[in-house]
Amino acid sequence: MECYRCGTVVDGEDFCPNCGANIGLYRRILAAADACYNDGLEKAQVRDLSGAVESLNRCLSYYKYHTCLLYTSPSP
Repeated sequence: MECYRCGTVVDGEDFCPNCGANIGLYRRILAAADACYNDGLEKAQVRDLSGAVESLNRCLSYYKYHTCLLYTSPSP
């Protein structure tokens, strides 16, 4: 994992050795965003689209740079 502040590679530490940023908190935020994202995908697969939108919006509120892997094919 890279430090969000300086980009130094940090493995298993809670604080960046270069700049002192709290990587443990950042790691927990990413885990919460991933959990919301996975919940949204599960809801989308069972066609609970309003629930999926809520979960995916919650995911983006935790981490706005989370990339969406859903692919919508273009209409012919």
